[in-house]
Amino acid sequence: MFFPRLLCILGCINIVWTSRCPVASSNDEIPVEMLDYDPRTQICCGGLQERHDNGEERGCCGGVHLYKKSEQICCASGIVTDRYIQTGKHAGQEQKCCGNETYPVKTIGNNTYCCGNQYISTKNGCCNGTTPFNKTISACEKNQLVPRFHDFCQGTLYDKRKQLCCDESKLYSKSSSDRHFRCCGETLFDNRLEQCCESGGKTKVQPTTGYCCGTDVYNFPNEICCRNSVYDSLNGTFQCCGNSSYDKRIQTCCHGIVRDIKHVNDPKCCGKDVYSTESHLCCSGDRIIRKNAPDHDKCCPRNSVFHSCKNQPSRPSTFCGRQRYDSRTDLCCNSQVHKRAKEIGRECCHPGKKDYNPRNEKCCHGVVKSIAESCGEHSDAPRSLTIGGNGNIPRVPGICSINSKEWTTWKLRKSINTGRLDICRRNGYLIKVHDVKCSNSTKALLPRVMLTGTAKRNLYNATEALAKRKIINLDLPCGCNNYHNLRKKKIILLTDIDLKVPRRTFHLGDSDIILPYKKKVLKDVKKRRNSAACEPQNCDGNPRR
Repeated sequence: MFFPRLLCILGCINIVWTSRCPVASSNDEIPVEMLDYDPRTQICCGGLQERHDNGEERGCCGGVHLYKKSEQICCASGIVTDRYIQTGKHAGQEQKCCGNETYPVKTIGNNTYCCGNQYISTKNGCCNGTTPFNKTISACEKNQLVPRFHDFCQGTLYDKRKQLCCDESKLYSKSSSDRHFRCCGETLFDNRLEQCCESGGKTKVQPTTGYCCGTDVYNFPNEICCRNSVYDSLNGTFQCCGNSSYDKRIQTCCHGIVRDIKHVNDPKCCGKDVYSTESHLCCSGDRIIRKNAPDHDKCCPRNSVFHSCKNQPSRPSTFCGRQRYDSRTDLCCNSQVHKRAKEIGRECCHPGKKDYNPRNEKCCHGVVKSIAESCGEHSDAPRSLTIGGNGNIPRVPGICSINSKEWTTWKLRKSINTGRLDICRRNGYLIKVHDVKCSNSTKALLPRVMLTGTAKRNLYNATEALAKRKIINLDLPCGCNNYHNLRKKKIILLTDIDLKVPRRTFHLGDSDIILPYKKKVLKDVKKRRNSAACEPQNCDGNPRR
């Protein structure tokens, strides 16, 4: 194998590309040594050779045989033969190799290609690069010829029109084209009544009464999904912090660590710790110092976070009724203070005292309702959060948010950089979507969306080899509204699922994240993933080295 390198001496003008050639060594301890050579003038063929012989370029056939390109051609197995036919009725005509055989160029034809040792029609197939076959009666599966519509399941030949193979190991008496039955690992399930939840290479069939969180299910909005773990939401008071939850009334999340703030005035995060902005400041993003410490304001000009340094304006403060509040971060709704509500995009529901989230709620003259309800409905009616305003489709808060108009590039980047969107996962894939199929069966509680595409690369592991041209299906528990807009576009999939495994369909849940592809968004995802934000779990439960 040759290893191209770029060699340039300081001050040089011409760049010289070099390769390396294995050559027998006179040193017994090192039988083979690698020598640098210039491929413009030399060739590696059983050792270093001159590329040109009397002005004619030479090639290497089979790694050991030199031949003149103007007079000879190289066929399979390292066979060198004349470029032009020497005898017979085709004497003087140019010929081409196909395997170990040669054919006059004029007799090959346009709609043909090489298969094994012969040229065949493009209407026929070529199995394993060696065996021609008729596509109307045969097929090539796992590099073997089989009757059409047949395949192998752990070595057993089966008819795909009558049977379905799951996980390349178990056969079921269901047609492979039956859209209602799919595989979840080696288990068959009816997607009208069940769903497949998957995480870390494990799969489990679950009812459609909840949403996937790893291999479990959870009931939104009564529960939340935090990196494959399910917790009670207690009416929205608990939020995710890494793979655990915290009570946002008395706790906060600092880089995946839950910190108590019950006795901390005006708390903020500084790295993985929490501090009071009234008495301390955060220097360089990870060091907390007291404001009365000597020269404490040295870090203020560039690196301090949430600070109040000397000679700098104090935080704006005003009154909401009789209570003092920060108008930059808090909401004042009819003399009722909602701490930090502005930071997460909440608004007042006038003329009442409540606040609401305009993404999934509406204000009906002081009464907060689901966005799916009309203002004429009773406020105590069961909520049915929806996507795109379609009341028949339950709203999935995680994986389906790619379809939300709220996800502008600016809001995405802000959510990623502030940590509100937890992007820490084992794998990140860039995927080109080819097709989108929707299923809104009236018998199933959850609709489904199937994205068919090609995984381009693992964003977190550049050395990971993905199968070229491997078509994958992403099964999403989402409504069909506007998903056709993803056709022919790129998406970013952040997941603990490994796409290298030899399967075609992957079932996603709310432990996974899909983002629309934008260069700036991708840059922010990589930056956040490589920062301390993914510690200490490092997405796979282990500290990053």
